[in-house]
Amino acid sequence: NRQKTGKNRQKTGKNRQKTGKMRASVLESFGDPSNLKYKEDYPEPKESELKDDEVLVNVAYSAVASGDWKARMGNVQLVYKMNLPRVIGIDFSGTVAAVGKAVKHVAVGDNVFGTQDNPKEQGTLAEKVVVPSKFVARLDPSVPLDQAGAIPTAALAADGGVQKLDYLKEGDKVLVIGGAGCVGACAVQMCLNRVGKAGLVIATGGSRNKEYLESLGATFVDYAGDERGEIERILGGSKVDAVFDSVWM
Repeated sequence: NRQKTGKNRQKTGKNRQKTGKMRASVLESFGDPSNLKYKEDYPEPKESELKDDEVLVNVAYSAVASGDWKARMGNVQLVYKMNLPRVIGIDFSGTVAAVGKAVKHVAVGDNVFGTQDNPKEQGTLAEKVVVPSKFVARLDPSVPLDQAGAIPTAALAADGGVQKLDYLKEGDKVLVIGGAGCVGACAVQMCLNRVGKAGLVIATGGSRNKEYLESLGATFVDYAGDERGEIERILGGSKVDAVFDSVWM
């Protein structure tokens, strides 16, 4: 029965390809999650309509970030106009299916990851997505696709904050508040890269994330305990050179 089911799925997939349809999560109206509809016959993007600087990607994974539920609720309408119905989704990983004439840094068959940064275009919660080439990067073979799909937005947010700490140097001390979240975890690693082995990155988090944060190279502080006292003990009378607060990002 499992073999028959698998064959049926393959046939269904081939039929969708023939008809130019794909599976997608489509937002039909703003509001609660019930307004997000699963479709198996949503029109897929056409390779023939690809612009010179665009990339068509077969999506393997797409993360759901805070920007997605804000878009679903309509909270972003004051910033930009999003027409409905629309496939939502920002982050993705997958394989390049086609490239525009001007695209040189990725090629058909490459594993890639990136973001759909244009709110007027279809998002990434679908089998295929078209994105501007500047928002697509080739994936290092050491990074699995499932992890890569959750990296882009968090890493870009963290990088934006860490770049403002451009004065950090080898041996400095940094406090990352909320180090176990997606943005915080990226910030921990970026700060460690800045301060080096001679430096120190202290990261606050819940006790369940102690092992995880320490595996990243951070010095863990439990925010449920004597957070300030523990930080002062670790610093031994010195002060941190920078604070990265991921909680309010």
